[in-house]
Amino acid sequence: MKRSFATLSALTAAVLCVASIEPANGHQNQQWGTIKGQVVWGGQQIPQPQLIQPPPGVQVLAKNPRFKGGVLPDDALVVNAKNKGIKNVFVYFLVLPGQKIAIHPNLQAVPKAPVIIDATNGTFEPRCVVQREGQALFVNNNGNVEFYPNVQGDPAFNVGGVIT
Repeated sequence: MKRSFATLSALTAAVLCVASIEPANGHQNQQWGTIKGQVVWGGQQIPQPQLIQPPPGVQVLAKNPRFKGGVLPDDALVVNAKNKGIKNVFVYFLVLPGQKIAIHPNLQAVPKAPVIIDATNGTFEPRCVVQREGQALFVNNNGNVEFYPNVQGDPAFNVGGVIT
């Protein structure tokens, strides 16, 4: 818990978001547009990943391709050394309860394909996902060790989430 809070504090203090808003198809008076950007590390030093050492007797990490020298790099905070881009970051517009926003016609249908996360060899792949309202989420455990996904959200905003 302390490490997670420290990571969150460091991110809050040292992250910059570089973004631009472009009208769709180059027209200034359209209702829809595109937001492009990158969340970048704002500090001078790129943080090095912490190393996870498995408890004695836990061999599942040894099958992970990133497991080397008896440790696995923690991927809670991954910063690209070349462009300082931060991996696994989501930026969103907060819509408060009772507020309504227009949804682009191409995005109104619920996606048929489920969101799938695989728990394999001690890690979740992919680490982070976005799930649309009404879209199925499957968390598969392909190993013989129990893993527990961390689903985050506020019940006032994120209603009806189910893990199958």
